[in-house]
Amino acid sequence: MHTVNKLLKTEIIQSIPEYTFGNLIGYSDIKREAMCLAKYDVDILIIGETGVGKEVLANAIHNGSPRKHKRLMHLDCSTIPSSLLESELFGYKKGAFTDAKEDRVGKIEYAAGGTVFLDEIGNITLETQAKILRVIENKDLCRIGENIRRSIDIRFIFASNSNLVNSINTGMFRKDLYYRINFHVIKIPPLRKRKNEIPKIVKYYWEKWNKEQNFNLGIPNGEEIETLLDYDYPGNIRELIGLLQRVYIAAVELKQQNRLYVFKKEIKKLKPNCKFKSLNERVKEYVREVVSKSRNLSEAARTLGIDRKTIRKKLR
Repeated sequence: MHTVNKLLKTEIIQSIPEYTFGNLIGYSDIKREAMCLAKYDVDILIIGETGVGKEVLANAIHNGSPRKHKRLMHLDCSTIPSSLLESELFGYKKGAFTDAKEDRVGKIEYAAGGTVFLDEIGNITLETQAKILRVIENKDLCRIGENIRRSIDIRFIFASNSNLVNSINTGMFRKDLYYRINFHVIKIPPLRKRKNEIPKIVKYYWEKWNKEQNFNLGIPNGEEIETLLDYDYPGNIRELIGLLQRVYIAAVELKQQNRLYVFKKEIKKLKPNCKFKSLNERVKEYVREVVSKSRNLSEAARTLGIDRKTIRKKLR
C-alpha cells in the first residue's frame, strides 16, 4: 500500500493557470453562471457526460475565485480503489493499518484554504460519502486511526457523469449528501448539442499547436469544418481534440496536401459501421430503463428476475 500511496502522490496538482474564464473556449451558455458562482464561497456540482470538460471548468472556477492563490486538489474517484480513497482524502495516523509507517496528511487537509475537486463523486462508497458530508457540514475532519477532529477551511467542487438521482434510487448514493451538494449545479451540455462552438475549439487548438511546433498551417476552412460538424462526438470535446490532433499531424507530414480527405477519413473511422447495437448494449439499456422506472432496487430486481446484488454489480 505504501508503494501505491507514493504513486498517488503524483496526482496532487496545482490549479492549471491556462484554464481561466478569459481563455476558456466554448461553454458559452454556462460561462456566465460559472463566473458568478466562482466569486462566492459555495460548493458546486458539475454534471456532464464524459469528455465535456468538467475538469477544465473546475480549474477555471478555482482560478476565478478568492481561493485562487491556494491549492486545487483533484481526485478522480473512479480511478482510485475504494480501499485507498478514504486514506487519500482524510489522511491517517501512524499505525492505523499495516502499511501506515508514518502520519500522513490527506488531500482535503493539504488543500486547506483552497479547493478540492472530486471527479465522479458517484463512485464513492456510502461510508466515505457519509464522512464527506460531515466535512461539508461541520468544516472539520478526522484522520484514519485518530480521534482528534481538525478544523478545515475548504471549498468542494464535485462532478459526475451519471444521474445521481438514479443512484439514490438504487441505494448507491446518499440522499442527504445529494441534497447538500446540489445547491449550485452547473450542467455542461454534450458537444452534439453545442456544435456551434466547434469552429472556435478548432481554431484555438490549431493555433496552439502551430505555436508549439513553430508551424504555420492554415486554420481549417469552411468545407473542413462542415466535415467535422457531420458527427455527434459521443466522447465530446476530448474526442474532438484527439481527431484534430491526428489531422494536424497528418497535415504536417503531407505538407497540407489532401487535407480535406484526411478530415473525411478520420470522421469515417469514428462512425460505427453497423447501425445495430450489440445484445450486451441492449441488455445494459434495458437494465438502466427498468431501474430508473422502478420505485426501488427490490422492485427492479423482481421485474428483471435477478437479485439486488446482481443489479448493483451490473450498475457499477
